[in-house]
Amino acid sequence: LWNLNGRLSVAAKYFEQDMDSDDASFSNRPDKLERNDTPTASPSELSFDALNLELAYRFDWATLLSSSNLIHKHNLVDPDITRTVERYGGGFVFNVPVTQALLQSIALHQSTDITARGVTQELRLTSPDDGGPWEWLAGLWYLDWQQFVDQKIPTPILSQQSGLLLLLPGALRLLDPAVLSDTVDSVGSEKAVFGEVTRHLGEKWQLTLGGRYFQTQIDATVATSGLSNPVLFSGLRTENTFNIVSRGFNPKASLRYEANHNLAFYALASKGFQFGGVQLAPNSPLNTGAPIEATYKSSTL
Repeated sequence: LWNLNGRLSVAAKYFEQDMDSDDASFSNRPDKLERNDTPTASPSELSFDALNLELAYRFDWATLLSSSNLIHKHNLVDPDITRTVERYGGGFVFNVPVTQALLQSIALHQSTDITARGVTQELRLTSPDDGGPWEWLAGLWYLDWQQFVDQKIPTPILSQQSGLLLLLPGALRLLDPAVLSDTVDSVGSEKAVFGEVTRHLGEKWQLTLGGRYFQTQIDATVATSGLSNPVLFSGLRTENTFNIVSRGFNPKASLRYEANHNLAFYALASKGFQFGGVQLAPNSPLNTGAPIEATYKSSTL
C-alpha cells in the first residue's frame, strides 16, 4: 500500500494457487466399502492466479475507489467413470452387453479441461466517514470473461495405436475416435450500476436500502462429436450457437440493531444474482458428468 500525498493511495496484490491430485476420492456405498468399481486413478490439476490494482482518492465530500482485476484459471480433471456405465446404461453400451470385468479392463475416463481468463473493473464512490446520520455509496461494475471447455470420453481400444479404427465401416472412419467429445467456447460480459443508502436511527439502529441493475450477455458455441454422436445427436458433428442476454434489478433492504460494541442483530432481505453459462451437452447415458457451468458474481451488494 502506497499513500502518495494523503489523498491518493495505491495498492497492488497478486494471488496464485496450484493444486494437483494423483487420485480423487469417491464416497463408498455403506454396503460396499471397497473401490473395485473404479479400477484406475482419477487425477486432477487446478491453477488459479489473479492480479489486483486498487486506486483510492479522498475528496472532502467522498472517496473514489477503482479496483481492477486480471484473472486466469485452469482446471483439468480426468475421473474414472467405469462405475457409472451400469448405473446409466444397465450394463449395456450401444445395446451390447458389457460385463463388469470387461469394463474394469478398459477403464472408461471422462476428462474435462477448462481454461478461463477475465478482466473486471469496479468504480465505487462512498460517503465520507464523518459520523453523520447518512451513509451512501454508488458504483459501476464491468466484467469480460472468456472460457473454453473440452470434455472427452476416449475409447480405450481406439486411443492406442492399434489400427482398429480402420476396421470401422465407411464414413465412421472420419469420426473422432472418442466415445463422445464436447467443447464449449464462450465469451461473457456483465455491466452493472449499484447503490445503497444507510440511515442511522439514533445510536443503535441502522436502516439500509439499495439495489443493483445489471445486464449480462453470453455468446457460446457448443460442439459435439465422437463415435456415439450419430446415435445420440444424428450426425458426425453437431454444433449449436447461443446468444443469451439478461437484464434485471436486484433490491436490498436491511435493518441492524447494535446492542453494544460486541453484540449486534440484523435482518437482511435481498434478491440473489448468479451469472450462469450454457450446459455442455444434452443429457444422455454416455454424458454422465454434471453440467459444466461458469459462474461470475459481484460482491458489491
